[in-house]
Formats: sequence, C-alpha cells, structure tokens
Amino acid sequence: MSKTQNLTDQQRDRIILEAVRRRLHAALSFRTDSGWKTLKGRFCACGEENESVSISLLEWPEARDAQFAAGDVSVGCAFRFGHKKCMFCSSVKNARVESDRMLIELTWPDRIQQVQRRLFERADVPPGAVIPVRFWREVNGSTDQRRVMRHGQLEDLSVGGMRVQVSDLSEVQREASYQCVFTPRSGSPAVVLDAILRHHEPNANGRISLGLQFVGLETTQEGRRVIDRLVQTVQYFQRLQSKRGVGSGVAQESD
Repeated sequence: MSKTQNLTDQQRDRIILEAVRRRLHAALSFRTDSGWKTLKGRFCACGEENESVSISLLEWPEARDAQFAAGDVSVGCAFRFGHKKCMFCSSVKNARVESDRMLIELTWPDRIQQVQRRLFERADVPPGAVIPVRFWREVNGSTDQRRVMRHGQLEDLSVGGMRVQVSDLSEVQREASYQCVFTPRSGSPAVVLDAILRHHEPNANGRISLGLQFVGLETTQEGRRVIDRLVQTVQYFQRLQSKRGVGSGVAQESD
C-alpha cells in the first residue's frame, strides 16, 4: 500500500489555484548535462482554462543561466501546502523575462503527489545498524568508466535527503549532484536516486558528515515509487526513535 497520496483532478486543481492565490514558495528541479539544478520561486499565475501555471523565479542570476527550452525540459516542482508537501512533474511551456524577473510557464500537471511534512524530518539510523552508501558524480549526464566511487555510512534519513558519514572530502564538491545507492533495510532492494551535496561538516567521531538533498524523484514513475519506499523507511526509523524517546531534527527541504 502506497504511503503517499495521489490527489484527484479536482483536488489537484484546487490546490494549484490556491497556491497561485497565496503566492506560495515553490522549488523547481531539472536535469542538465552537468547534473541536477534547483531554483526557487513563487506561484504567480494560471493560464487560460488551467492549461498552465507560472512560477516567478527568485534567483535571477541562476535562472538567467538556466537556458530553459520550451518542451525540452522536464521539471519537478515541490511546495508546502498546510501540513503536507506537494510534488508534481511538468514541462516548460515558455520561459521569458518580464521587467526584473524571469517567469517559467509550466504545463498543467497530470497529477500531484502529497506527503506528510513530518516525514521530511530526519530519522536516525537504528542503533547498531550499519547502512553503507555508495555515491559518485555523473560525467556529462552518464555514468562511464571515469566515475570515482565514494563510500560512506548513512547517519540519518528523511524523504527529502540524508546525512552520510565519510572519512574525508576527496572527490566531493558542494552543490554538485551525485547518484547514490543504499539499502536502508536488510533484505530489501537497493534505493537508487540522485542528490545534491548541500553542505558538509565535521562530526563527533572525527569524520565528515555530508548533507545530501534528494532531487528529481517527482519527475519519473520510478522516482515516485522511490518516494513511497523512503516514506515507509522513514516511518520505520521514526517509530524506533519514538520507542527510544529520541527527538528528530528537521532535514533541509527542497522549498
């Protein structure tokens, strides 16, 4: 049974119209030759007969360099709506500059997937569990023989990202995108996903903690299945935390 909620067409339309009315923040993610990129914006308008929805981007220099091409770019969009996180996939219908802002017009999404925001809180790995993580950078959108594999250990997990402990910072770069593979629960298939390295810091063990934000999951059917698996795993970790009386932190969300 899916742990996420796929909204009806009527619910989808109501939420998007309300997001535009309230000018809610939105986070966009899209793949380039050098990896995944993210941009922040606000909902600002709907097209005639709900054929499109427009996002006014807040990060003008990054947006200016994004070079969107209508119809050629699949874009993931995530935004907070009450106690839920909403996600959908769309394509670029138009990108234009108006005055001092850039507008991205997206096709009206076919579906919206909704997840409880508490599942974006970090859940610690259960005591005694060792969960290896492999990750590597893409080279021009492919994973060829030039890739350098790094190995780490999962520290905590949320639907939005994870912290991974590594011995050093060789072959890692902040704001670069990586492909990651890990098996969060014994006997289950490996999870394969893309992530952006947002930050790194020394931890209490004298090693380095990498903060990785998941990207692009809402853009494919397989990615949406991965979201379901992450939800189930985070709920399991959170139940174990609750039994131990340990509080969870808030992970970095994409919006």
